[in-house]
Amino acid sequence: MLEEHQSSLHTCLSRLFGRDEIEIVDYAITSINTPMNFTTDGIFKIRGNAKVGYQVYEWSIVVKIIKPDSQEKNDPSHHNYWKREALIHSSGLLTKLPPIVSFPQCYLVEEKTDGTVWLWMDEVKVDNDRLFSQDEWAFIARQVGFLNGAYLSDMPLPEEPWICRQWLRSWVDGCKKYASDPFQHYSKIHNRFSQIDSLWARFLQFEANMDRHILALNHLPRVLAHQDLSKGNMYISNTDLGPKLTLIDWQFMSVSGLGEDLGKLYGVAMSQGNIPRDSYEFYKELLFQNYMDGLTNAGWQGSISRPRYGFCVSLACRSVWEVPKLLKILVDSNMTEMKDEAVELIRINKIHMDCAKEAEHLSPYIGGNDFR
Repeated sequence: MLEEHQSSLHTCLSRLFGRDEIEIVDYAITSINTPMNFTTDGIFKIRGNAKVGYQVYEWSIVVKIIKPDSQEKNDPSHHNYWKREALIHSSGLLTKLPPIVSFPQCYLVEEKTDGTVWLWMDEVKVDNDRLFSQDEWAFIARQVGFLNGAYLSDMPLPEEPWICRQWLRSWVDGCKKYASDPFQHYSKIHNRFSQIDSLWARFLQFEANMDRHILALNHLPRVLAHQDLSKGNMYISNTDLGPKLTLIDWQFMSVSGLGEDLGKLYGVAMSQGNIPRDSYEFYKELLFQNYMDGLTNAGWQGSISRPRYGFCVSLACRSVWEVPKLLKILVDSNMTEMKDEAVELIRINKIHMDCAKEAEHLSPYIGGNDFR
């Protein structure tokens, strides 16, 4: 792989060590096996030794290869615009973030003749395989709150045209396009499980009002959002100044409504099994309260109803993917028994629908003028 990319590697190592006189002693390449975005063609870790002056140093670099995908992802306004992460790193936009979070340095953005783009980045050397503790989840929520809240005081929002400004709308449209047909599945199982019938009725009620809620998000204070705060994209390290949060994979960066980022974080944490199943309600309030603490620390003094509304709508909208998934599982199992996966999805979707109901109660307080 690297024989034809020695020049690129040398450029990265020169920037890493701050010296042009670099001699690559050896290296090894491993593929990183992780769930990948449709626009990711591969992620590789390169480790080796390099002679810098009279000393030999170990080094490690991550190479992420991104590629064009479907036609819709060529649109810079799409939530998954394929080239967004490369443009973010090329622009230096991440260097302007509040120092409350960090990110891996990108040494080189390289466009290839085959149409792919290679991102040569620093490796985040933190173990991320273990589950986060309750205190760590609280810490993450506070940092995200501070990150969002910084743009409600003196930090200007970026104006680059390739940053998504209707992320949730685009994501919901994508889910409806690619998810299985929930109406077809429900027609095969209605009146079989009372809890499914109740959940389906609540889902239809929310879906009827979903567009109105998504439009109302435009009346919330606007903040810079990561929008992909899954556990695999968040690293916590200990420093002399205390814990530090590093965020990777900024492909979904957006200008979104206050609270949306936290709704995505909490929803994905449930879906991926990263918080205790018997403590979903506890974690919902733990994360939100710490998010509010982060907003307050950033100087925001607005009504709690605004971030709460963004949080609830963002979370409730996840049902457009999770409800069809649940119904398909029940149909595929021939309805002989309620599988554990289905039971878990029922629990998660009930929380989605509880947030949809709460969003309905909050919506009269989301006006168009007093944003802060």
